Amino acid sequence: MGGGIASQAQLVKEANFGRAIRENYLNIECFWEDSFRRYMASKDMPQILQQLKSNLDNFSLEYIDRFLNLLELCKIKDSILVHRNYAFTSRDALYTKAFQQYLNQVKNFLYTEFNNAVKFIFSNLYGLIDLPKEVIEKINGKSVIDGGSFVGDTALLFYNMFQQSKIFAFEPVEKNFNLMNQILHKYKTQDRISCLKQGLSDQSGESEINFSDDNVIDAGITLS
Repeated sequence: MGGGIASQAQLVKEANFGRAIRENYLNIECFWEDSFRRYMASKDMPQILQQLKSNLDNFSLEYIDRFLNLLELCKIKDSILVHRNYAFTSRDALYTKAFQQYLNQVKNFLYTEFNNAVKFIFSNLYGLIDLPKEVIEKINGKSVIDGGSFVGDTALLFYNMFQQSKIFAFEPVEKNFNLMNQILHKYKTQDRISCLKQGLSDQSGESEINFSDDNVIDAGITLS
């Protein structure tokens, strides 16, 4: 017989399969792949990678290799489904667990605007999780400059981690800057975050910023 109603056993089997996919696999958007591939095509990457890897620990070397593997997979499609163990290391799992514990202590840290889209990015607090406690305490109370603030995600991170500091958020791309202003205003951070629609450099001048003119937020842009 064909076209009939699936049996209860078949429905349970499909539900279990779906749960296994949800729990063990990640959907990775490859919007960044083209920019990285253009950059790598214009450089002597074997030499660059050799220099980059020369003084790194094994943990960092593993990250580089995993990223390059994901870059190759992104040739297939605009988004890819990969096993968590392929995308992340065992240390990532520890970071994620530690971060979840941190979330339980700090309400509204991972704001709604970022929680659903880029939760994995926050799993190591942008690397700050590796800093000794005394370093975090030393930074707190000093001015914090967030160069290339995107839509305010790191500014909000600094706002919560360094509660005695003033944060200066620089973002030159207008649509990113406008969205950052909306988000920061929503969470009433004006007391300690100042937004500036400017870029940062070691010299005065002008640069052209190239980015896609669509509805996608631009996390990756190029200068010319």
